[in-house]
Parts: sequence; structure tokens; C-alpha cells
Amino acid sequence: MQSRSGSKYCLNEETRKQVESANHRLCDPNFIKKEFSSRQLVTVGDFTTKVMEDIGANIKLQIVDLKTKRSEGQFAHRDGSIQLENPAGCISQELIDAIKEILNSNRKGRIEVFGEEDLAVIPVILFAEDGSVVTYGVPDRGLAYITVNKESRIRVKGIFERMVIYGQD
Repeated sequence: MQSRSGSKYCLNEETRKQVESANHRLCDPNFIKKEFSSRQLVTVGDFTTKVMEDIGANIKLQIVDLKTKRSEGQFAHRDGSIQLENPAGCISQELIDAIKEILNSNRKGRIEVFGEEDLAVIPVILFAEDGSVVTYGVPDRGLAYITVNKESRIRVKGIFERMVIYGQD
């Protein structure tokens, strides 16, 4: 997959339907902490991140937009966070690069997105190590998770490769 600086990868009708029809594995946060405590954990979404922090989960990477259900003001900026722009329905190259930077480092990290972070699950699955667990919220349903493995990577790579690319160099 070729990196294109300044690019953004956006959903089209086909990929939007694939994302919306995903089979979410809903779970209790304590299940994640108990079953996957030795694995790399990534949280996507403010409420998901807060819930996992509240139970003491060891989070490698947090990706938030400081909103929940598009409501602002409930979550605060944290010093040391990487801040970047990522438009709704898209994945910016800047977001991909920040995810890779933190996942490939020996430190924990937090990315604060101006825009929307929902699709960050896709590049996390593409670049996290096998066995990592990605948690995210499903509005009005609860917490869901995906284990990163060959199957999940193939599925999201297929979506990513069919997204529309804007701003190529």
C-alpha cells in the first residue's frame, strides 16, 4: 500500500455499506481487560477510551475526537497528545502516519482528531501487530472489539483499497 503524503482516503457508497454492515462483536469492558490483558490494546472513541481507562486497562494507543455522538465539551485535551485533522468519512494520511508512529514505538500514545476518528479502526487493524485488540463504540449498542489477525487485516485492506483517494501528490 503506497503512502501518499497529504492524501485522504474516503468512503464511497460501496465501502460505506461494507463499514455499516460490519458484524460487531459486542462485549463488556471487563471481558477485554480480563481476556486480553497481555495484548496490545487500542481504543477508538472517547467513551470507549474513558470506559477502558476507568477499569484500569493498559491502553497502548487512544484515538479520540473529544466528542461523543457529535456532542462537544465532555472530554478534555491531554498534554502530549498528537493533534491532527481528519475529515468525516475519511482517513487522512496524517492519521495513518501518527497511528504507525505510536504503534511502532515503545511508548503509549494518544491521538486527538479534529473532525472524526471513527474510521481509524481501519488503519489500526492494518498496522497493529497480530493479536492486538481494537475496541470501539457502536452507538446505542455498546462496546465492540476486533482482534487483529490475518483475516481482519484482509477484510479491512479490501475496504481501504476501494476507498476514493483525494489530494494525491
